Parts: sequence; C-alpha cells; structure tokens
Amino acid sequence: MRIKSLFKNIFFISLLLFLIKWFFFINQSQETDFLVKFILEIEDWQYFPLIYNLSNLNFNPSYNTDLLSLNYLPLPIYSMLYHSIFFNFLNIYGFILIEFFIIILFFYILLNFFTKIGIEKSQAVFLVLFLFCLPNIIDYFELYKIQYVGAIKELYNLRIPRPSITHLYLFSFLLLLINNKKNTEFKYHQLILSGTVFAFMWGSYYYNLVTSGIAFTLYYFYITFKSEQKIQKYIKDFFTVIISFIIFSIPIILILLNSEPDYLVRVGLTDLDYMKKKILLEHFIKMLLTAKFIILFVIITLLYFFLKNKKTYKVEGLNLLYLFFISSFLGPLIFIIISPTISEPYNFTNMIVSLTFFVLFIYLFLLLNNIFSRIKFFFKISILFLLFFYAVSNYSIAKQKNSKFEVKYFNELIKEIKKINLKKNDSVLTFDDRVQTYFILDGYKNLVNVSGIYIPIT
Repeated sequence: MRIKSLFKNIFFISLLLFLIKWFFFINQSQETDFLVKFILEIEDWQYFPLIYNLSNLNFNPSYNTDLLSLNYLPLPIYSMLYHSIFFNFLNIYGFILIEFFIIILFFYILLNFFTKIGIEKSQAVFLVLFLFCLPNIIDYFELYKIQYVGAIKELYNLRIPRPSITHLYLFSFLLLLINNKKNTEFKYHQLILSGTVFAFMWGSYYYNLVTSGIAFTLYYFYITFKSEQKIQKYIKDFFTVIISFIIFSIPIILILLNSEPDYLVRVGLTDLDYMKKKILLEHFIKMLLTAKFIILFVIITLLYFFLKNKKTYKVEGLNLLYLFFISSFLGPLIFIIISPTISEPYNFTNMIVSLTFFVLFIYLFLLLNNIFSRIKFFFKISILFLLFFYAVSNYSIAKQKNSKFEVKYFNELIKEIKKINLKKNDSVLTFDDRVQTYFILDGYKNLVNVSGIYIPIT
C-alpha cells in the first residue's frame, strides 16, 4: 500500500511538471513552425540528427548521394537510445512524450534513495522537487553569473540527452549501492547490474563512469570489510562486474572499431602526452587547493562525521554520499594519469562542482531537517510553492525565447523554403547548422554541406 501511494505521488507530480513545461512551450509557439521552435529552444539540438540516424540504425550518414561506404560515427548510443526509439515511432513528438517518463524515473530513483537514507516521504518529495527545479531557480534569478553556480545545473536538468539520461544512470547507481549493509557480501545480481550500469555510463558520458568506478571500489571494500569474505569471492565479484560490463559494451566496441578516427579529434578528443598531463594535473590540483574548495571540504567532512555520530540516518547512505564526493575530485586526477586521451576536461570540473553541491545540500538538509519538520505543514507548503515557481519560471522562459528575433527569422526562412516545394532528394546548400538540422529531421537526403559533427568525414 505504501509503494502504491508513493507511485501515485510520483506520477501526479511528474505529470504536473510535464504539463506545465509543455503547455507554455506549445502555447507560445502557435504561430511558429513546431519543428523550428523545437530546434531553437531545446538545448543541445546538435544531438537531434545523431538521434535521428540512430533511430534508423544508420551509423554512417553522409546526406550526400556521392559519398557512400563511410566509416561509423562513434555515437554515445546509451544516452540517445531511448530518444531514438521514441522518435522512430512518434517523430519529433517522441521527444516530448519520453520526457514524461524521464521525470517519473528521476523522482522514483531519488525518492527511493532518500527514503532509504531515512528521510520521510514528504521531506523526500520536497528534496527531489527542489533539485528538479534548481536549474530554473538558477536561470530565473540569474545566479549563473556567480562563479561555478552555473555548473550546478549539470547535476540534473532535462537537456537532451545529457544530463537527462546520463545522470539517471548515476542516480540509479547510487540507489543500487545503498541497498547494501556494512560487513555483508555483494549479491551477484547487484554486481551484474553494476557492470551493466558502468557500460551504460561508458556509452553515454564517461565522466560518470570515472567517478562511479572509484566510488564503487571504495564502497565495495567498505561494505565487505570484516565480512569474512574469502579471496575467491573477491575474484568472482571482480569478474562478474567485468564480464557484465564487457557484454553490454559490445555495441560500443563494434562502433569504435569501425568509426572514423578523425571524427573523434574533430569533437575534441586529445592525446595526452607528458606535458599535457602535467598541465591538466596542475590545473585540477590548483583548483582543489583553493581556499573555497578546502573550506567546502572541511564543512562536508565535519557534517559527515556529525551526522554519522548522530545515528539518525542510515550510515551506509552517508558513507556512500561522502565517497562519491571524494571520488568526484579523485576521478579526474586518476583518469589524467592513466588515460592516453581525454575529451572536454571541463566536464570533470562541472562534475566536481555539481556533486560537491549535491552532497553538501543533502548533508545540510539532514542537519536542519529536525528544525523544519517541527513547523507544521512546512514541507507541503514548500512543495506547493516550488510547483508554483516552476510554472512561473517556465512561462517566463517560454515568453522570453519566443520573443527572440532569431525564432521569428528562422520561422520566416522555413516558410519561404516550403514555398519552393523542395523534394526530399533535391540538392540543398546551407551553412547554418540549425537549418541543416531542420532539413535532416524533415527527411531531406541530399545536403551539399553538413556540419562536421553530423557525418564521419568533412
């Protein structure tokens, strides 16, 4: 009965958030071509052609009848797989419908995680809803102008497909690990699922894999310490994780083996020689030794020991969060030392900032929870306030985006193009990446010039 009630709450809140966002989006776009507005207003629209091709199982698109038998695009398939399935059945409207299920999963995973720590249901709902609304809060009040605050948005938002999909893997991994109790052995289904999630992380956003891999190693030995576990069990556990990881990594490996090497360089993959490793390590170490980070480290550590000694909340949950915090800054250092290549290292910085905030916010919430819970209806009123704010902020965002000259110009351009009555196989030349995206999603096959991130070769 409790599970059924929890799911009803999750479904209702998810549906309400979904309807709020898309009501204002659609209402503000009545005079604008829907696909135009979708491309202009949805972040990371560059992924749309990649999702389109994955939905057609086309791993080597060219959009040019003279270019055939190309190598594969090294797609992050596990971050785009679900959108491509929905797109295959519902076209661009599949991107809308899948968002409803993404919101449900986000609430289901984190609500379960927080309740397992020992937080009551209404308090957990407030906590998850606040994290969901956090990007809107940062944008609405322009908090991104403060250094590093903008990176907190990378903790979770509905940008396609990162972090809307990629960070669901991260949160699922937290939920998977928290079920273990200290001085016990890991069950085989947990190890298999761990290896599977690792593969999904590798095939979507490898930065999460680096952090989670280190956190898993630390947490595994913390859980099994003094469990009288034999060495054979350690070996079996290791191979269980590795084998499940390899099995679900097979599609990624096949794509990489047949991919265009120049493409990876084009999208930012860089070889790490000694000097580059030294520069990156000095950069991250310098950041970790700043007064701001040291103060945050001390605060989080003191909160961790205080909450642990208080014994109000599940110790394994507190330890897990602290180990993820530690892993967030150990990860980049270890990765830079052992990896021969790296891509977009700033994402490691974003991970450090967002996970540091995540752990600090939860610890502070747990510390102050008793004070807030004494105020009658505090959390219920706060939930209603957050829902109201989410509606106001989405209205403001939709209105602001719809008033941009770029939207009106692009819409008029597409109207003029439609008057020409181009056929899907007609040769088309445009240097605008967004117009190219429009043509690709609309099914045009022969584009003379295409952005370098959409095809294996330039």
